Amino acid sequence: MSTVFDDCGLTTHAMPSVMRMAPAYHMLAFVAAATGLTPPSAELVAGTSLAGKNLECAYLASRDGWGASDFHRCVDDCGSTLVVCETQRGLTFGGFNPLGYRSTDDYGATANAFIFYTDSDGVARKSRVLGSGDGCIYDLAKGGPQFGASDLIVGRPKAATMGGFTGPDTEDTISAQGDLRTATSSPGSSYERDPSWPASAIASGKLRDVSCWVNADLARSTAPAEFSLPKPPSWWPF
Repeated sequence: MSTVFDDCGLTTHAMPSVMRMAPAYHMLAFVAAATGLTPPSAELVAGTSLAGKNLECAYLASRDGWGASDFHRCVDDCGSTLVVCETQRGLTFGGFNPLGYRSTDDYGATANAFIFYTDSDGVARKSRVLGSGDGCIYDLAKGGPQFGASDLIVGRPKAATMGGFTGPDTEDTISAQGDLRTATSSPGSSYERDPSWPASAIASGKLRDVSCWVNADLARSTAPAEFSLPKPPSWWPF
């Protein structure tokens, strides 16, 4: 193992050089063989911080649990995250969060996030962030992945979140946590509105699975995101 500086200037513990220098498609094949999962295509992550990286499935709902607490236990502090959902009828959709998750009960801004679905030809159709991307990523401890106020929500919290600028929510997270088997979507507030966006198909029925892909070469405790809010101290709120 060796210590290197990543693109953000942060120190991380890298994989052995023989693996770190391997072509991206070899890495993806290795991950697929080891986990039995098909990793996201290179086209889907092209132009993102995950492009050309060794991708790891940090969270798989059918394996790790369907609750929001299961989701955050697996993906918090893992850096930029690609969320991939599949419906019972085979529709694939999701989104890319370059900010990462930390259960901050707040929202963030970025121009580099997107949501997507795969059309009948197997082509991923992306909807980009509108404007500066203010509020395009929500990071709710009681909820699953949320892109915008209503653009794409997977595992909506069962109770209102009281966090935000007042600090983390102190209510019982477990009893109020969202179930990632359900999703709703209505693009247009934070992301481009695509006339062919399958909003009704996303909202109908339960999801078959949800997976989250991150850069496997970054140590979890130091995984840099494009930007993330600092976690409040343990004594907050006072």
